[in-house]
Amino acid sequence: MAITALKDINAQASKDILSLDWVLNYIQVNMPVYQVKAVTPASYTIGSNNHGEGLESVLEIENSIFFGRLQLDVNPNGNAFAADNITMLINSLLNPTPYTRHLNRIIEIQNYLNEQTERIELFDRLEITSTSTLYDTYLTFIGFKIDVN
Repeated sequence: MAITALKDINAQASKDILSLDWVLNYIQVNMPVYQVKAVTPASYTIGSNNHGEGLESVLEIENSIFFGRLQLDVNPNGNAFAADNITMLINSLLNPTPYTRHLNRIIEIQNYLNEQTERIELFDRLEITSTSTLYDTYLTFIGFKIDVN
């Protein structure tokens, strides 16, 4: 029995950290209330709607969790430079007890303009808010939608 356990440990250790295989194993071990039903490649963008793009400010789909890259883009949209505060709320599942990450970007003059930041995340809810329409702000998810029970 010890040899079987060692083989299981070695098999799990061989998976790249933050790969899809690793995340599916993480869900199985750390979130036993979830049963994975399907895994689908997916991409969603939320953010400012300054040009009538029809974007929502929240990404949340019942019975789905998301794993992949989050990319934040902040761009001027023809307005004069001014201070702006952008807040991202990520209900992170990369913790034994899920919690909400509150990430703020404070834009002052040219600080963070034309910026793109990226992070890898496992989450079930994502929200972005901005204090004004001074800048176009987009938060794009590229990865996998994992349907659960």
